[in-house]
Amino acid sequence: MSGSGNFKKVCAKYGAHWDPGITRLRVLNNDDWICKMEICLYGDRRIDPDIEFIGPGVIPEQYGSVDHIVALSVPGTPGHVWSNVRAAHRSCNREASGLVWLTHQLARDWLDEHAEETTHVFAIQIGVVKTEGSPQAPPYRVVARPMEALGGLGGTLFPPYRAEVSNHPPSA
Repeated sequence: MSGSGNFKKVCAKYGAHWDPGITRLRVLNNDDWICKMEICLYGDRRIDPDIEFIGPGVIPEQYGSVDHIVALSVPGTPGHVWSNVRAAHRSCNREASGLVWLTHQLARDWLDEHAEETTHVFAIQIGVVKTEGSPQAPPYRVVARPMEALGGLGGTLFPPYRAEVSNHPPSA
């Protein structure tokens, strides 16, 4: 999605909050043109501001895009607000499509509020390793097991914390 008008349509479709002041360029500038995805496919994470949008269906892989930490289509999403957006390469954003990254307190709060007793949640810690001549591989280790193993919803899976939803860019 290249324009904020597309985000407006998606937010309207799913009933999510939309802040018209959050644009692709403002998000990229706010994040200093650095890909903020947990697993960036590019070593230096830098997003090149000179890569241009060619047209629908012809978007360069390293083009800068806006990622929503909790997707706009997920029930209860904070929406298109500053606390839920970050800069990402187009390809990194696409690779993570449909995942809710629990490294962000916002995502953990969302899970605690919307999980049901039948939800089975595993939290994993992911890293990236590469040995000489091999492709990058994401090793992982399980750091939390399904909620029922932790006593169901009697408590929360993650430490309590309430993220503030903000309609303004974070201050430096």
